[in-house]
Amino acid sequence: MAKAARERQTLLVNDTRSDPDFIKGSNDALSELVVPILCGDELLGVFNAESLELNAFGETDRVLMETLAD
Repeated sequence: MAKAARERQTLLVNDTRSDPDFIKGSNDALSELVVPILCGDELLGVFNAESLELNAFGETDRVLMETLAD
């Protein structure tokens, strides 16, 4: 989540075990989709979706969350 906020870019991680930037939280999420919420250049927050399943999120999910963030 920190990387998405820092770089202000969407992150779609289909297998968190193979992503060196993933920081394990309070659950055993295997997939994560993180979308920054921006107003101009200002970061207001992030949408963060996690799943216990591999490959839980796809292109449709990314587009939907980016639409919500806009």
